[in-house]
Amino acid sequence: MRKLRPRVVLIGLAVALLLPFPTVVVPAWRIRVVDDLGKPVTNVKIRQHWCHYSVENEGHEADAVPDSGGYVSFPTRRVWAGPLHRVLGPVWNTFTTGVHASFGPKAWIQAWGNGYEGSVQYKGQSVPVTPLRVNRR
Repeated sequence: MRKLRPRVVLIGLAVALLLPFPTVVVPAWRIRVVDDLGKPVTNVKIRQHWCHYSVENEGHEADAVPDSGGYVSFPTRRVWAGPLHRVLGPVWNTFTTGVHASFGPKAWIQAWGNGYEGSVQYKGQSVPVTPLRVNRR
């Protein structure tokens, strides 16, 4: 029984270090796309990019279309990682990318098409930026 106890503790510790849990990368984001006069823009392509650079090697993206009021909604984006990954991820990131390493959650939304373009960024603040002002190219 005494020999079994350390093994059970080690297995329990390994499971605890590897067991993933979620973290919000970017909260749900409802954004209105407007032109320089503040009028809604509906005929553009919208793309959300997001990544939690401390625990992910590659980013993600999703497209949407503005409704008649110029609004676009994106759901909450999460990443799942265990404690060991959360500690070693930034170390590996620094080792593999050096001075170009990024850390933490980041997201941005781009709009383009029909002569318009623009973007906004999210860097972990509590509420994502809105509106997205697009300019004529």
